[in-house]
Amino acid sequence: MMHIVNKDTCEYCLDCGACDYIDTTYTDTLQAKLNNIKELYSLSKITPSNIDKLEIVPSPLPFGYRTRCQLHVVNGKIGFHKKRSNDLIEINRCVILDERINKRIKELNFPKNYTAKIELYLKDGAVCERIVEKKYDNIFYQINDSVNKLITDDVLSLTGATEKDHILELYCGLGNFTYPILKSSPKTHITGIDMRVPINKKDNPEFIEADVLMGIDLLKKQKRLYGFNKLVLDPPRSGAGKKVITALNDCTFEKIVYVSCNPETLMDDAIIMAENGYKWQSIKLFDMFPFTKYLEALSVFSK
Repeated sequence: MMHIVNKDTCEYCLDCGACDYIDTTYTDTLQAKLNNIKELYSLSKITPSNIDKLEIVPSPLPFGYRTRCQLHVVNGKIGFHKKRSNDLIEINRCVILDERINKRIKELNFPKNYTAKIELYLKDGAVCERIVEKKYDNIFYQINDSVNKLITDDVLSLTGATEKDHILELYCGLGNFTYPILKSSPKTHITGIDMRVPINKKDNPEFIEADVLMGIDLLKKQKRLYGFNKLVLDPPRSGAGKKVITALNDCTFEKIVYVSCNPETLMDDAIIMAENGYKWQSIKLFDMFPFTKYLEALSVFSK
């Protein structure tokens, strides 16, 4: 696993702000991330029960794993921002992007006076593109399909869905976990809440298109909130937060499966859940974003 990012593999690595770990072997980046998490959680009021056996699952593809990206177009030139700068690095290929996206980047051609932000992404094997109209204009999909598959397999195993379960899924997105859970156990009832959800005309899964807090409040008004026995959540980097967790105070989930992309907000949420009587049973790390400082964490909480 002696993959390394350097000027031979990426001509932009010394200037580009995308990859945090440059001139470092992939093995060393994994160890660095593992050490950072152990140090972070050693200072916490609460730690997962398996902290001494913490592991990080590597990405099957250290390079060419990313299936979507946002690019800046400045006066017709395409690229990324330099480190700690809004200056443009013009590129025609990125080593962490799927080669189908790299091929499309080389084909793009804009007028010299054109400036915009664009997004390229894979959908059903084809490269799609769109204009990003505002700062936080994101359509959320996981960007590393191979690691997402590993996480999904573990979510299925940890959730252990059966026909007797009623699962509440917060921040369900377009059904990244919803549909695999239902496929594994077709008679499990699942209700997902998010600001953007699939168009679904069936009763199961049920999707509520709303802010998560508003969706929880709706279920409470319908006297359905307390009928769920398991919770799956995959919040943004800001975490679920105190308001959401407090809104679920009176629920008696036998198990919570929590997917996090931010170990710090996960730790904050874990402290709140512990105050509500939940034990942080386990955590497992996944290297969703090789050569960057980011990772995914999969945790289980139970009463």
